[in-house]
Amino acid sequence: MPQGLAERKSTDAFMDGAKKIRKAVNETWKRAPKAPMFTRKPNPNAKQRLHPKTGKPMKIVYTNRLITGHAYNIAASGAAVAAMGLLSREAKALRLNIEKESPNTPWLPRYSKGAKALLEQFLCAYGQEAFSNAVNMKNSLDTHKRVTSKMIAIGFERAHNSVFKSMTPPCSTVCVAPYTKPTKVDKDGKKKTSNDDDDEKEYDPKNAEQEAEDDDQVEDNADDEQE
Repeated sequence: MPQGLAERKSTDAFMDGAKKIRKAVNETWKRAPKAPMFTRKPNPNAKQRLHPKTGKPMKIVYTNRLITGHAYNIAASGAAVAAMGLLSREAKALRLNIEKESPNTPWLPRYSKGAKALLEQFLCAYGQEAFSNAVNMKNSLDTHKRVTSKMIAIGFERAHNSVFKSMTPPCSTVCVAPYTKPTKVDKDGKKKTSNDDDDEKEYDPKNAEQEAEDDDQVEDNADDEQE
């Protein structure tokens, strides 16, 4: 098989596998809101509803929602505004004229049911980990009977670091170590000390003037002896 066709076949297999996995994930999370573990038990004494066309009894499913649909719409609208602002700044830097979002017909993205279920499960687990950290802190200190707001704040800070710290490109903590002067080694492999080399002596501004006067006096005495 030619090399180009072999590479194309491997690429097609990779893309086909990725599409199948994405489709399966979307279908799984699409059905998640109606799963028994995410729904409430129906009221047995409630009046049974009938389908308007077939007349058969309808099955009513009450889902447990952590976040309302209106909150999702607000978050999606804010994300669209932020994305448009970013594009406008990039276009201005490149001296390009692009069409802006119309105030009369703004772009309102929508979240699918599977995406909402996935976000809710993540936020629920995130909040549980933060509250668990706060409870552990309360039990360790043993100074309060209930969890305080400061403990909750610290618990969320620890949960944020454990979840997002590994995904942050820059470091969050900077440590400065003291500078240690490197040790010089002579030709024989012996370590030099400060007495071995006068150039390695640290500069002392208090004694610098006196040392300069002593050097001048030595030079004058040497000149007198030569004369």
